[in-house]
Amino acid sequence: MTPRAFSYARVSGRDQADSGYSLPAQRERAAAFAQFHGLPVPLHFEDPAVSGRRDVRPAWTAMMGQLRAGDTVLAKDLTRIARGGIVQTLTLIRDIEARGARLVLIDQSLDTSTPFGRVVLSILATLAEYELEQTRERSMIGRTFAAKAGIWPQGSVPFGYLRNAQKRLEPNPATQERARAALRALIGRSYQEAADHLREQGVLSPTGKPNWSPTRLHAMAQQTAYIGQAIFRAGGEALEVPCPPLLTQEEWDAIHARRALPQGGTRRPEVYPLVGHLRCPHGAPMNGRQESHRNAGMVSRYHISGRLKRHYGCDCPSFRAAQLDDAARALLARVLTDPTDPAHLALLTGAAPLSDGREQERQEVQEALSNLARLRVLGQIEERDYLSLREELKARERALAPRPRPAAEMPLMPELAADVREAAPEHLAELLDLLEVRLLVRPDGALELLGLRPLEAAQQAV
Repeated sequence: MTPRAFSYARVSGRDQADSGYSLPAQRERAAAFAQFHGLPVPLHFEDPAVSGRRDVRPAWTAMMGQLRAGDTVLAKDLTRIARGGIVQTLTLIRDIEARGARLVLIDQSLDTSTPFGRVVLSILATLAEYELEQTRERSMIGRTFAAKAGIWPQGSVPFGYLRNAQKRLEPNPATQERARAALRALIGRSYQEAADHLREQGVLSPTGKPNWSPTRLHAMAQQTAYIGQAIFRAGGEALEVPCPPLLTQEEWDAIHARRALPQGGTRRPEVYPLVGHLRCPHGAPMNGRQESHRNAGMVSRYHISGRLKRHYGCDCPSFRAAQLDDAARALLARVLTDPTDPAHLALLTGAAPLSDGREQERQEVQEALSNLARLRVLGQIEERDYLSLREELKARERALAPRPRPAAEMPLMPELAADVREAAPEHLAELLDLLEVRLLVRPDGALELLGLRPLEAAQQAV
């Protein structure tokens, strides 16, 4: 096949005003470079208003799906490719090289097909990462000082509030009553019961529709702004930002009273949050118990009773509760924030399992077609380039039949992931119930996610 050239352009928003970094300027620069060096007319891809720190970008993903051996990717400079540090930069470059292609950074005259180019790129990426860390640190310092002065330092605000001209939180006349109604619906009800009640009553959610979900209500129930104590987390520090309350302390206590009770039997979610969600490789459920330890005294552990071991024919060991709880938090947080893990993506979207060894390749073609169509709708790729690439992908798709059933995009829920990491044991148990989590623990203590209820689309901060 004849080698092709691709050009990639990106702006994060503030770069758009700079003529040297505008999307048309980047495209013209790449076209002129290709013509001067005798390369084919580049197929152009662009990501408008997308941060370079993001690993997942529509146009970049679509372009990578088209690369093959001998192709060349042109970009204005390193900042158009990556702003997330040396690890991200080298990962993207290795991904290009793994396809047999090369990356050329025009302004720096660097070519990743040469050893010198790779060395200089790693140095530039290190310097860019240092600059980024300094910017982040300055930004966090500014936000911390603002929070200590009573200013809400984030753009997103709890549902029912707004940020006034002084950047302080105050009740939003348009939504505060809906927020109160949602929270009061939780008194004496589970999250699911409250969501059903609000839908029946026609109370509009933050989306403007009566589509309340348990996860949204759960997030609201953890937001102490509703009792006048908004929390801004700066690193490991939790800063309280005063604001007008929407609920009384008595109402807040009533909301949480039911959820503070033990959830029946010997489950004890305040000590063993994984009980009911954890099984061994043989299928036996694991319960919690106190075991005597020579050096540490009584230790909380997850174990399988003798009766269950005989029934399931297993001899799996017990595990320290704290060890598995921490592992479960880390695993769930990664699933809720990482859209690139194929195994986790299959769990969350219901994608078809691997069958004939070509499933991943078929899915890549499907994703590439979807990305290509999205770019065309957004006007980020010319029709000529779109039709050419689409025909290639369709030919690959026909050759790879049978097709998998399409999968929805995995929603990202970074706030819920943060909640999982920081939740008290009984709170973690409730989150596991809401998400219908199923975990498997292997004899070496490694956890595997077996099931997770598909989530709604990522929600804004409540």
